[in-house]
Parts: sequence; structure tokens; C-alpha cells
Amino acid sequence: MAYQHKTTQTKTMLLNSLLDLMVNKELEDITVRDITEYAGVNRGTFYRHFKDKMDLVEQKERQIFQDLKQVELDIKVFDDTANIVISSENVCKLTTYLYTQRRFLANLLGSNGDMTFEHQLLTWLYSTIIDNLASAGLDVTQKHLKIVVHYQVSAMLGVIRYWFIEDQGVTSPETIAQIIYKLNHDGVWRNFENRPL
Repeated sequence: MAYQHKTTQTKTMLLNSLLDLMVNKELEDITVRDITEYAGVNRGTFYRHFKDKMDLVEQKERQIFQDLKQVELDIKVFDDTANIVISSENVCKLTTYLYTQRRFLANLLGSNGDMTFEHQLLTWLYSTIIDNLASAGLDVTQKHLKIVVHYQVSAMLGVIRYWFIEDQGVTSPETIAQIIYKLNHDGVWRNFENRPL
């Protein structure tokens, strides 16, 4: 048990070193040597846990997607306004989890980050929503529905990116969830005026 704890600590330290380095340097320009020197460990320690720098990143990404599978995004297909809506509670579950990963997400979604991860996150959101709509009996092969879902997931990712990069995660997960919910439920233009939520 103590070994497992030390392994987890070492992996976390190496990941945090990478994230610190990404503040000033693009991911592709960071080397294993940069990470280990910053962390104050030898390269052998790094290679005991990871094949290379991208293995470090990909292990964290896999953990996030495993965790996201536990976040249920049940979608109410038709509410009183005939919209397709993700409940505010489910959006809050999603934003609360993402908030726990904000440092990693801010780095990977930022200008020095990994476009592959952003694409994977968009794909996960899209697939999750499409699967829920199909389970509710909607024809998810319709072109219009696909366009609406693509728009929705791009907008959600845009809010998440703003939250972690521009806002630096200052706004609470509950407030971000409420903003996303209101945009989904009321539409963009009804939320355009400058008014408090």
C-alpha cells in the first residue's frame, strides 16, 4: 500500500512539473529531461512510470475519460419549451468534476496544449448527447439534429475553455453549470443582454 501511495505521488509530481513547464513552453517542445530536472528526479524514475512524455499526458487523459463515464448526462428530450435539455443537475455534475481537473484542462485546452485532447473531449460530449437522444427515441441520423448537437458541444467546450483559461476557474462550478443550462434552455440570444444570473 505504501508503494502504491509513493507511485501515485511520483506520477502526480511529474504531471505537475509538466503542467508548470507548459505555462511558458508548448507541450511539443518540452522534453523528458525538462520534466525530470524540474521535478528534481532522475530520468529512470520517469521511465519507471511512463514510456515518454506523451504517455504521461495520455494516462491522465484516460483517467479523465474514465471518470467522465461516471458522470451521467441524462437528457430530457422535450420540456415545456420543446427543447432538448440537459438538466441543470447533470450539467453541475459535469462542471464539478471538470473543476477538479481544472489545472490539467487549462493547460491542455490552452495555446500550449494538445489539440488531440480537445478533439477527444468534443467527441466524448457529442457521443454522450447523441447516445442519450437515441435512447430517448430520436432519429439521430437527421442532419439537422447532428448540426444542433455539434453546435451545442462546441458551445459547451467554449464556455469550459473560457472558464479555465480566461476566468482561471474563479467562477464556481455551480455558476458555470447555471450559465450552460440557461444557454441550452433559453437560447443564446435571450442570454445576450448583460444581466446577472
